[in-house]
Amino acid sequence: MSYTEYNNALVKRDAFRNILTHSLRFGHPSLSKLEEVLGILLGEIKENTLIIKNAIPILHGDHLSIDSNTSLKHYLSKAHEKYSAATLEILGLYTSHFQTGKSLNERDLQNLLYLQTKINPNAIFININTTTQLDEKNKFGLSIFRLKEPAKGLSSDYEKVDFEIETPNSLEVFKWVQKFVEDYQKEKPILIGEDLDEAGFKRDDLQAIPLTEEGIEDKYSSQDLIPDASSEIVDSTLNLFTNQINQWFKKLNSALMDGSKELINSFTTINTSLPKGIDMVNKHLLNQINELVERNIGTVNRYFNELQNFEDIIRQLTHKFNSMQESITNIITKQIDEDISKNQQELSQIEDKIVSQERYIKNMQSLIENFKNINDETQTIIENNKSMITRKLEEYQEKSHHSKSSAIDKVLNTIKEMEELIREKSHEKLTKLSELNEDLKDFLK
Repeated sequence: MSYTEYNNALVKRDAFRNILTHSLRFGHPSLSKLEEVLGILLGEIKENTLIIKNAIPILHGDHLSIDSNTSLKHYLSKAHEKYSAATLEILGLYTSHFQTGKSLNERDLQNLLYLQTKINPNAIFININTTTQLDEKNKFGLSIFRLKEPAKGLSSDYEKVDFEIETPNSLEVFKWVQKFVEDYQKEKPILIGEDLDEAGFKRDDLQAIPLTEEGIEDKYSSQDLIPDASSEIVDSTLNLFTNQINQWFKKLNSALMDGSKELINSFTTINTSLPKGIDMVNKHLLNQINELVERNIGTVNRYFNELQNFEDIIRQLTHKFNSMQESITNIITKQIDEDISKNQQELSQIEDKIVSQERYIKNMQSLIENFKNINDETQTIIENNKSMITRKLEEYQEKSHHSKSSAIDKVLNTIKEMEELIREKSHEKLTKLSELNEDLKDFLK
């Protein structure tokens, strides 16, 4: 769990009630033996305020230390898991002292250090002095502390946390005080149970602060609001609660300030006049409703007519939209059909051109082949004639070598010139045909 910044604390009514009851059960000045108590604080941190919603009593005794109590360590670990699942945090511990409460002793520091390092870094520690400071105005003997730097251990400084105690706002506090007094007068009163006894054994269940469903009787009609008791313990306890409750009820309304008798009288008066008042309220409400209906019926009718006209406008717009949509669809469809027909015609013309070019190419290829054949035949004829002429000339040379040598040379030169001319002409024709063939190939691509 990470550290959360908070500026102050709020002790809710239920938490304060449990702390006070637990502390007084074992630490009231009238008791023959005073014992310290220890409990855990539950709540949450919200909007920079540490809110203590409840306090759970754990055990009582002397020198209550977490480090030396294995059962208490185990209990705190299990309680941390249990209340975390219920979206509550263990926010700290409370303990009671008899002579001091303004500071932390070494054992308090050890307990707070354990809680801030093992359970919750935001934890606090509440001290309540049950003998000398309960009359302290607004604080009732409570002091709240926290360690500034838990990582330093016992050498860490500690500081006080500013806090407020929530004041009661209902008659439930009377019921609790009434039951508290009744239980205190028993031979063996059990004002509140503990989760662990002094030996460290778990009890069955924590007993809640007892409440009563009985009404406030006439015996509470005095200004003190608390019945007399016979024993010293009851007198001391009642005086304590009388002072604190009277302080609380200064913040309540005038009915609570005047006491239960005035409240009962008020309830009697209300009970007498309530039926008549309800009838008057009903009539008044009925008249108001009728006036409201009469006043607004014209407006309602106008709104209704406007709504009908609005529906007609919507229907007309819907009809126009549908007609426009149909017209646009027809125009787009016609344009698409025309474009398709035009494209088909152009495609047909292109196909015809391709077929014509293919025929032309085939004819050209045929001409080229024929020309090649003619050229080959011409070469063959030239070669054949050359051999024949050469042979004739050789024969003729043998017959008349000396007389006709010049004439023969002329004939040979003429033949060579004719041969070169034929070759040049043939080469030109072949070159033109090759270029034409390449152009056709490029065109087809």
